[in-house]
Amino acid sequence: MSLIIGALFFVKPIRSKNYVTLMDPFQEKYGNKVSAVLFIPALIGDILWIACVLAALVALPSSANFTVAAVTKLHQEPWIGRLELEDAGRWVENILLMAIGGICYQAFYQRVLSTATDAQAKITCYAAAAFCPILGIPSILIGAVAASTSTHI
Repeated sequence: MSLIIGALFFVKPIRSKNYVTLMDPFQEKYGNKVSAVLFIPALIGDILWIACVLAALVALPSSANFTVAAVTKLHQEPWIGRLELEDAGRWVENILLMAIGGICYQAFYQRVLSTATDAQAKITCYAAAAFCPILGIPSILIGAVAASTSTHI
């Protein structure tokens, strides 16, 4: 959904002002010093993101037999949760984060700004929005394996 929102509301303004990075609007409004300070959390976030991906890739081969986890015990209890009333706020927050959280990523701006025209940028966003659910299937499978794998070694 964030790609659709980005295509509808952000493609034209960021392309018309010839921004290059996510920090350009902040640099324009607040100056170089504030932009330099705002760069630090983005850098730390990228470093931590890479560390998490590498840790997940290391943990994946140590999982139990994938066939047993994914096929034989398809409806295991850890996979099925319940929505409790006290968790509703967290669920709403997670849904909003997934729906509009991708607009602030540098990768979105790079893809939008690298296209030749506004129309091409919008089509790219819409096509990516269509492919995102398909590309999420491996993550679901990895999560299913992780939910059914014993953490006791």
